[in-house]
Amino acid sequence: MKPWKNTAYLFYGSKTILTFDLVQEKWSSKTTKFSIPGKSWPYFEDILIDYGMEIYKGKMYIFGGNDGHGRRQLGCNVFMCLDLGTLSWEWLSGTSQPIPTYDSPMLRVHPLTWILPSEGRLFVMYGNANRIGENVSNPNGPHGSEIDYTYDDIWSYHIPRKTWTREKVCGNYPSPRTEFPAIYNHKMDRVVVFGGYCGTTSTCLPEMDANLGFAYYADTYIWHPKTRKWAQVLTRGFPTYRARGKLLFDAGSGKTYLFSGYTNADFAFSKHGYARTFNDLWELKLDVEDGELEDEERTAVMGPWGTCFDCGEIGLWGMCGGSCRGAVRYCSDECKERGWKEHKLKHGCVNNLSKRLMKAGGKVDR
Repeated sequence: MKPWKNTAYLFYGSKTILTFDLVQEKWSSKTTKFSIPGKSWPYFEDILIDYGMEIYKGKMYIFGGNDGHGRRQLGCNVFMCLDLGTLSWEWLSGTSQPIPTYDSPMLRVHPLTWILPSEGRLFVMYGNANRIGENVSNPNGPHGSEIDYTYDDIWSYHIPRKTWTREKVCGNYPSPRTEFPAIYNHKMDRVVVFGGYCGTTSTCLPEMDANLGFAYYADTYIWHPKTRKWAQVLTRGFPTYRARGKLLFDAGSGKTYLFSGYTNADFAFSKHGYARTFNDLWELKLDVEDGELEDEERTAVMGPWGTCFDCGEIGLWGMCGGSCRGAVRYCSDECKERGWKEHKLKHGCVNNLSKRLMKAGGKVDR
């Protein structure tokens, strides 16, 4: 569900959509209009699940998903738009058939979507082709398999020009995955993603002498629209490995929250049956200075290990003893000497000698 002007909208594949008035707290339904020459309603038996949905400037955008009946388990790449004012549909691109496309995203389920208002773009990221489900529902078909196909591509749709562009994936970006959430935090001007699931990455459990054919994630990444670069957020503590969590953004405070999700009990053991679901609430706190995050690669800390600010080597290095309170580390006196001026400029650090001189009213030359 997505909100727009005090109303939350729920689409499930039918021409009739459900709405919830957030002020009066009442449900109602609205009948939409679909009349496109040469096109028939793309969703089999009026059901659609596992799709991407965004609302932007009074229009609801729907991408991908499958019918949930086993007829089209692979997913689709149908891209539709509903004008919430006129309740009329527009078919923007894609097909409900398993036909390869090269100028727009391929068919998929669980696509990750977000809107970047400053560029008027809708982004579609990763997801998977449900080949296992296709194999079960249609064993003799040409598209089924014993493993899914997990995507690693990112596309953007320029809403005013109605054109697709495949984005370059740069920086320290997330590995291929699906069933993970994303949110654009306009206060921080970053896209945040967390966790997810991959059916093509193995998980080794030595204590059980087992090697599972899937993996759940608990890593956090951010994407900067200006630089188009990804960076991993390294924290001392983090939410449990999970898929289908929900990221939320509070426009008033600028805070980012994570809620809900699940993990397979075969991987993360639980008292419950086959899966463990979560109802915990987490807040992600990031240090932002002048709109830019700290240089992740040069200040990253992994438990007791750190990255040398000058040469980039990783080890048990000493922390800077200045006013930055150990924001950077050095592996040797030579690296400290070379990196000091840049560190002082970037982080405003003053070393112990300089602090003593300032207190005594002396001259600071470093």
